[in-house]
Amino acid sequence: MKKELKKVTVKVLRSGSGGGKESHFDSYEVPLDGKSTILNALYYIADNIDPTLGYYGSCRIGKCGAACSIMVNGKNLRSCATLLEGDVELKPLSAFEVIKDLVVDDFRKKTSS
Repeated sequence: MKKELKKVTVKVLRSGSGGGKESHFDSYEVPLDGKSTILNALYYIADNIDPTLGYYGSCRIGKCGAACSIMVNGKNLRSCATLLEGDVELKPLSAFEVIKDLVVDDFRKKTSS
């Protein structure tokens, strides 16, 4: 018999789209298996709950430099290297312009190095 996984709440700051909508939080219930990362949770949300969620995932193993970095409970962290251990609040990096949800425009960072 398959064991029911505990679920955690992932709150994501969603950007307002066109028409003057304000940014707001959406909450999603995600299964917690003890080995999933924040990025895995975002993939789960997009694949199973809300395909409109905007986020970025590249290498999935923490080697690309920080393309998937977001704010996790107020700290800037790589979503691919941060374990999902309980309820979390996710926001885009505050130093950059938001393109959509958790996706930011870090073009200046890439061109200034």
